[in-house]
Amino acid sequence: LNPPANQPGARSKHGSLLSGNLCPSRVNSQRKSTIHAVRWSQAAYSLADTPVWYDRALELIRALAEAALACEAAQGRVAALGEALKRAVQRVNLLEQVLIPRARRDITRIGIFLADNERTALARAKLAAARRGRPVAVEQSA
Repeated sequence: LNPPANQPGARSKHGSLLSGNLCPSRVNSQRKSTIHAVRWSQAAYSLADTPVWYDRALELIRALAEAALACEAAQGRVAALGEALKRAVQRVNLLEQVLIPRARRDITRIGIFLADNERTALARAKLAAARRGRPVAVEQSA
């Protein structure tokens, strides 16, 4: 966006992008950026040799260049947020479709195991009491 070599005018010295935190998730650092500053150098030119509209054109070109940098930074942020959203959706799906059903199955198995152990212990207590000749008091668990 610099003027042609044979035309005097403004040339961009530096257009720098700074990294910034987009969201609480970790995002690829190459894409998370915001515009920090654009510094311009102004070449000397003769007011008599240039058209009247030249200064205004330089201002518009600068604004266009800065807007292009802002657009590039915004597109990087959108892409990074899209990737973060994709990872978050994958994690939610993993929880909902794999981990939670697996945990429920495991909880059911543990409940069955504990109930079997309780029944076994009660049967052993009844057998031991029958050997001694005493009745066993049985508690009903809820």
